[in-house]
Amino acid sequence: MNSILQKRLKRYTALATAAAAPAVQGQVFYTDLNPDSLVTGNFDFAVLDINNDGIQDFTVVTLDTLYSNAPIKGAAFGYYYNTTNSQYFSDNAVVSSGSRVDMLDNGAMVSSGQMWLSGGFMALKLYGYPLYNMPWDMGGTDKFVGIKLELNGGFHYGWVRLDVSPGSDTIIVKDMAVELNEGDPILAGDMTGSMAVIEELKAMRSIVHADGSIRVETNSAFGTHGLRVTDIKGQEVWYQEKCQAGRTLDIPTAGFSKGVYLVTLIRKDYALAEKLRID
Repeated sequence: MNSILQKRLKRYTALATAAAAPAVQGQVFYTDLNPDSLVTGNFDFAVLDINNDGIQDFTVVTLDTLYSNAPIKGAAFGYYYNTTNSQYFSDNAVVSSGSRVDMLDNGAMVSSGQMWLSGGFMALKLYGYPLYNMPWDMGGTDKFVGIKLELNGGFHYGWVRLDVSPGSDTIIVKDMAVELNEGDPILAGDMTGSMAVIEELKAMRSIVHADGSIRVETNSAFGTHGLRVTDIKGQEVWYQEKCQAGRTLDIPTAGFSKGVYLVTLIRKDYALAEKLRID
């Protein structure tokens, strides 16, 4: 068994065990991005780890370049456009509309009965030419991509909430979720609890970079959690499986390169991810 699969199985097993009560329908694992992840420009991208097991699952990409001197702008989901970021995503897929990534409304069902695509364009405009008539060509606010994620040999269904600009050149990734029960459908926008609970949890933690370390502080009511730090390409640079709430944790950054990092606190039901710049 290769090291990536071993890591995925270990972390998914820990996550599922923590969430299982016995198993009931609606065991949704939810991740909020703070601030929202902005993707814009030529070949800009953001990597998405839907269930926070340290393995990249999907990528959102924007394209803003020229084709025969005509501007071309596009938004894509599931694609890697250059070899430095290429990665095999097993059988992960997105809900499709023909050969394109479909745009779902809040409350839409994501399940095995839909059409699936390994990845593709959401929106694409080649200015001076007819529209390609893709689902996201006119843009979308608080719309969803339905996803399926292969975990431990089975499929789990989920969603990612996005904004796509009418110009097809900007994507904003807001949050995402996955159903932990294998094969169970999920509704787009469904999460474990209310936004009030999530906002309460956000207020229970503080993440700052100062004096050569990332300082993470949590209220004692936050609960035991995992803590992971990834770079802008989604590569894990620090991980601790169990952190005690109510304590201060300092992560030395002397070996970190300058840039943007994602610091994620992972509970059994939620993951709260926060961007942090290290200069």
